[in-house]
Formats: sequence, C-alpha cells, structure tokens
Amino acid sequence: MGTKKGTGLRCTPVPNFILIPIYLIEQVEPKVDMASFMASAHGIAANPDTVICVFSPMDPKAEDRAVVKGFFWATVNRTSGSLDVHMLSIDEEYQGRGIVEETNNILAKIAKSNGLSRSRFLTVMPEVFESIGATRSKSVMMEVNYG
Repeated sequence: MGTKKGTGLRCTPVPNFILIPIYLIEQVEPKVDMASFMASAHGIAANPDTVICVFSPMDPKAEDRAVVKGFFWATVNRTSGSLDVHMLSIDEEYQGRGIVEETNNILAKIAKSNGLSRSRFLTVMPEVFESIGATRSKSVMMEVNYG
C-alpha cells in the first residue's frame, strides 16, 4: 500500500489484528484494557468501515521482513466525513523515521477514496501530529469516570 524512503517499512492492509504483536498494542497511549480489546477485536475487524494496516521491513533481504514493526487501526466515519485513527503504534527501532508522515499520506489516500475530507487522531501526543500539519480540533473529548 505504501512506503516512504527512509522509513524502512512498508504498509500492508490486513483483515484483522492477529498478526500484530501484543507489545505494539500495549504501548498505545492512552492504555487500553487488553482483555476488553481482545474480546472486541473480531467485531472491530468485521466492520466494513474498519481499516487495519501493518508495517514491516521493506527490504526483501532483511531477516525480519515478515515481522510486524507497527500498525494503525482507523474507521471510516461517514457522519463526520473523517477517517478516525484509533491506534497508531510503531516499534521503538523505527520511531523518528517519518512513519507518522507516511501514515498520514496513506490515510489521505484512504480518506479520499471514501469521499472523506480529513483524518482525526485520538492522541496524548498532539505535538507528533502537529509536526505533520495537524491542528487541534475545536471539539474536546470529555470523560466521566464511573469507578
């Protein structure tokens, strides 16, 4: 689906979360309850508006070329006209190589092919996305904790 010179990774769409190493899900912020996520994973993946892509080394000679080094999970949200990114996680070895910019390029293609005008990222690290031109939205996510 996509590669960027310098990232060393290629992006491949996958039908579910099975290939994604647990540590990549565990390093997502804010933290997810793994038991709940795993119980919901099949239903999430079965949604026709779900997009799951994995990143793996693009060098065909690399020993770890089939090893997943990152992933993203997004949902086509036709009501808001956006592609909502729920998770983006990259192995520490590949961070800082432009993978966020490359992911954004891939997301732009997916959004446009679905008639969407933007991508939205749920993040605790807005500065990472601001570095690729994202702006803080006017809406703010609010939480109420019930125990």
